[in-house]
Amino acid sequence: MLDPGSDISEDEGDPAENDEVVDLAPRKESGLHLALIDVLPNVEIRWCARHIRANRKKDRRVKKGEENYRQLPWHHLRAYFKEHSKCDVVENNIRVRLSTAWILGARFKSIITMLEEIRVKVMERMNHMREFSEKWITDVAPMAMDILRKNAEIADNCEVKFNGDLGFEIHDPPYKHVVDLRKKVCSCRSWQLKGIPCGHALTAIHYKDWVVDTFVDHWYKKETYLKAYNRFIQPMTNMKMWPKSDRPAIEPPRITAYAVKT
Repeated sequence: MLDPGSDISEDEGDPAENDEVVDLAPRKESGLHLALIDVLPNVEIRWCARHIRANRKKDRRVKKGEENYRQLPWHHLRAYFKEHSKCDVVENNIRVRLSTAWILGARFKSIITMLEEIRVKVMERMNHMREFSEKWITDVAPMAMDILRKNAEIADNCEVKFNGDLGFEIHDPPYKHVVDLRKKVCSCRSWQLKGIPCGHALTAIHYKDWVVDTFVDHWYKKETYLKAYNRFIQPMTNMKMWPKSDRPAIEPPRITAYAVKT
C-alpha cells in the first residue's frame, strides 16, 4: 500500500476491466510506484485512505467530483478490492509504525550502520515470532481468533434459512445475505476479503455444527505462519573485523550549487 502524492493523475482505463493490475500514478514521479508497476505488473496496488484524505484537505484547489479524484474509490475502498490477497486493510499504519518507531534511531545513521542495526532487529524479531507461535492455543492465529470472537457476537443476532444443500440465507436486520459454505463466500464480501468467516458465515457454520477453524483461510494457520519464518539470518562480526576490500572507496555525490532565486 502506497502513500499517494498530493497531485494525482487520471488512471488509464477502467480498473474494473483490468484483470492484471490496478495502479494510480502521482504526477510527481516518486519512482516507487513506477518500479512496482514495472517489476510486479500483476500486483494490486492500493492507496492509503488516510493519506488521500490528508492530501485532499491540504490541496484546496481540488473540486469535489474532479476527474482525478473520482478514480480514487477504485484504489482505497473495500468494495473494489480484489479477493486473492485475503487482506482488507485500507490504511498504511504498518509502514508508518515501521519508519517512525521501529527503525527511527537507525534511519539517521550512515548507510552501513543503519543496515546493520536493521539486520539485527529483523534477526531478533524473526526468532521472537517463531517463539510466539509456540504459545498459540489453537492452529489458528490469535489475531484471527479475536476476529472470530467479534464475528460470533454478530452471529448471535442473525437468523438462518437453509436450502438443504450448502446455501444459506442469513437475516441480519435490516439486510439479508447469502452464504455458500462450499465456495466459502458471503454476499457481504467480508469473508472473501479477509479470509476469516464473517458473522453471517459463522451463523451457517454453527447451524451445521461444523468446526469453524476449517473455514479459516490457510494464511492464518500455524503451518503457513511458520513458513514465513523458516529461514534464519546469520550473526555477523562487527565492521572492524570485516575483510578489507581492495576496490576503490565509494565517493559521496558531488555537491551541486543551484542558482538562488531572488
